[in-house]
Amino acid sequence: MRKSYVVTLLAALLWIVVAFALHDYWRKDSPSEHIKQTASQDPQILLAKTAQGQALLDVSSLIYSDPESAQQALEAVGNAFSSELETSYALYQQYRLARVNDEPLLAADYLQQLQAIARESEQPWLDAVLLADSAKEHTLHGRNDVGLSEIKLAIKIAEKDHLNSLLPKFYNVAGALSNATNQLVDAQRYFLDGIDIAEQVGQEAYKGTIYNNLGLLYLHIESWDRALEFIQKAQQIYLKRHAKGHKARGLQIMYLNEAHIYNRQGKAELARTAYEKSQEFYKPTSTNLRHHLIQLKGKADMLLLEEQYPKALETTQQCVMLPSAADYPIEYGQCYLIMSKCQLAMGDLDKAMQSAALSAAAFRSIEHERWLIRVEEQKAKIFEQLGEYEQALGSFKHFSVESKKQLLGKVYDLEQAFATEHIQRERDLLEVEKRLAESELDQEKLRFQIAIIWIAISAVVLALTVTKVLATQRKNQELEQLSLLDPLTQLHNRRYYYAQIDHPEHLDAKAEYRVVLFDIDNFKQVNDVHGHETGDRILEGFAERLRVHVQSQELLIRWGGEEFLMLLKTTDDLAKRLEEMRQHIGDVLFETEEASLNITTSIGVSHGGLIETFTYNDEYFRRADKSLYEAKRNGKNQVVFPEPQAAQSI
Repeated sequence: MRKSYVVTLLAALLWIVVAFALHDYWRKDSPSEHIKQTASQDPQILLAKTAQGQALLDVSSLIYSDPESAQQALEAVGNAFSSELETSYALYQQYRLARVNDEPLLAADYLQQLQAIARESEQPWLDAVLLADSAKEHTLHGRNDVGLSEIKLAIKIAEKDHLNSLLPKFYNVAGALSNATNQLVDAQRYFLDGIDIAEQVGQEAYKGTIYNNLGLLYLHIESWDRALEFIQKAQQIYLKRHAKGHKARGLQIMYLNEAHIYNRQGKAELARTAYEKSQEFYKPTSTNLRHHLIQLKGKADMLLLEEQYPKALETTQQCVMLPSAADYPIEYGQCYLIMSKCQLAMGDLDKAMQSAALSAAAFRSIEHERWLIRVEEQKAKIFEQLGEYEQALGSFKHFSVESKKQLLGKVYDLEQAFATEHIQRERDLLEVEKRLAESELDQEKLRFQIAIIWIAISAVVLALTVTKVLATQRKNQELEQLSLLDPLTQLHNRRYYYAQIDHPEHLDAKAEYRVVLFDIDNFKQVNDVHGHETGDRILEGFAERLRVHVQSQELLIRWGGEEFLMLLKTTDDLAKRLEEMRQHIGDVLFETEEASLNITTSIGVSHGGLIETFTYNDEYFRRADKSLYEAKRNGKNQVVFPEPQAAQSI
C-alpha cells in the first residue's frame, strides 16, 4: 500500500512537471510561425493576393509557351492597376513579350521605361530582374565578367528579400556564366541550386532550361553520357509542354546540343536525326540573330561529319557573313573553326590557317580558354599537312597539355565538389545532433526547476539527466571517431587529414613534412577482370603493407578509390624509405581467393613545408599529384620527386 502511494505521488508530481513543460513549450513561437511572420517581397506571392495580380501571373506563365494567348490575356487585364507593383509587373510582361515576338525596338522602349521606374521607386524585384536580363545579354555577347558581377548582385537582392520565384532563372544565368568562364564547380552548384528552388516554387518548365545547361557543363568536360542524360531530360520536359499545345522555343537549341554530342562521338546518323528535329523548331523569319548563327553552325558541323566539305564550307560562309555576326563571338569563332576544318579537308591549307586565326581572334576577344585550345589543335593539324613538323609538334604539345590539364583538373574539381558537399552534410548532421542534445538538456533543466522543493525527485531527475548527457557525449565521441575512419581499410580518411593539418595533435608542428601520394597501378583492370571483391582485398592488403612503414608523428590516409596519402617527415633517407615501400608492394604477390596478383604502385612526392603552411595552401597536394602524374606517364611503378626549382612557388 505504501509503495503504491509513493508511485502515485511520483506520477502526480511528474504530471505537474509535464504540464508546466507543455505550457512553456506551447507559449513559445514555433520556427514555422516565425517564418510566416516574415514579410515576403516576392512578386508572385504579393500579386496572387488580388484578382488582377493573379491575372498578370497567368500572363507571365504563357509568354514563352504561347505568346499569342499571353498578348490577348494581357490586353484583357487592361491598364487600371491598383498598385505600383501591378503597374511595373504588367510593363515587364510587355517587355518580355516584345523580346519573344522579335520586336527589338519595342523591347528597347519598354526597357527604358522599366529602368526609369526602377530608379524612381523602391522595388527590389524589378532591380533584380533587370540585372539578370542584362547579365544574360552579356553572356550571349561574351562579356562574361560583367555578366557575372550583375547576376551575383541580382542573386544577392533576391536572397535578401526572399524573391524565391525569381531565383531559378538567376541561378541558371549564373551557372551559364560560370560555365562559360570555366568555373565548372560554381556552375554545377548554381544549376543544382536552381533545380532545387524550381521544385520548391513549382516551376517545372524552367527545370528544362537548367537541365539543358547542366548538360552543356558535362559536354565541356567530354562526359558524353551525362551530357546526353541532362539534355534529354530537358527535352522531355519541353516536349510534354509542346504536346499540350505550348510553343517550345528552347527545343531548337536542345536538339542542336544533342546533335553536337553525337557529332563529337562520330555518330553521324544520330547527329543527322537530332539536327533535323531542331529544324522543326527553327523559325527562319526570326530577328534573333543568334538563333540563325547556331542553326547554321549546327548544320555545318553535321555536314563536316558527313564529309560533305563543299556544302559545309558554304554553310560556314553564310554563318560568318550574317550582319553583326561578330557580336556573338562564341558562335562566330565556332563557324570559323568549322570553316578551317573544311578547308583543311579540301587541301586549301593557307585558307585553313587564315580561318583558324580568325577563329582564335574571336575566342581571344572573350578569353575563352576551352575554344582556344581547340583552335590550337586545328593549327597543329594544318602545320602537319604543310610539312612544318616542328611547329605542328609545338601546337600539338600545347593542345595536349592544356586540354588534359583543363579536362582532368575540372573533372577532379567536380568530384572534389561532390566529396566536399558530402563531408559538409556529415558535419552539419553531427552539429544538428549536438545542438539538439544541448537543447533537450536545457529544456529539461528548465522544467525541473519548478520541482526544486522535492529534493528526492530532483536528485533522481538530475542523476538521470547526467547519465543521459554522459551517454550522449560518449555516443558523439564514437560517431566522431567512426566519421574519421575508412570502413574498408580501417585507415584514417581525408577528414582526419584536414583535422590534423588544422590542429596537429599527432604531428610535429616544428618538423618539415611532404605529401606523398600512392596510386595502385592498373587497379581498374583488377576490378574488371577479377571483380570488386578481389579489388577490396587488394586495397586492404595494400593498406597493411604501407602501415608498417609509418613512423611516429606521420600519417597514412585512404584518400579515395585506389589512392592513398602519406604525410612523411623530410629526412635524409626519405627517398630510400619510399623505394622500400615501392618494393614492399611490388616484390611480393597479393594473395586473394580469386588469384595471386602482382601489384605495383606509382608514387608522387611534394616539396617540404611546415604543417602551419598546409592549412592555407593546397599547392603541396597539387605538387604531389603532379609528381604522381609524371610517375604514371613515365611507365608507372616508380617514385617521382618534384624538380627543385618548383619549390619557390609554394
